[in-house]
Amino acid sequence: VGPDNDGTAHYSLTSTIMLSLTTSDKSAGSFKLSGSITRQ
Repeated sequence: VGPDNDGTAHYSLTSTIMLSLTTSDKSAGSFKLSGSITRQ
């Protein structure tokens, strides 16, 4: 965020979504899945 010469300000909004999935099954074993989504 920063002011311009004419007194106006511009900003950018960034959203991040964190995903995490963990499961433990005796027949399937342990499984972990994680990731992130970023939108600007």
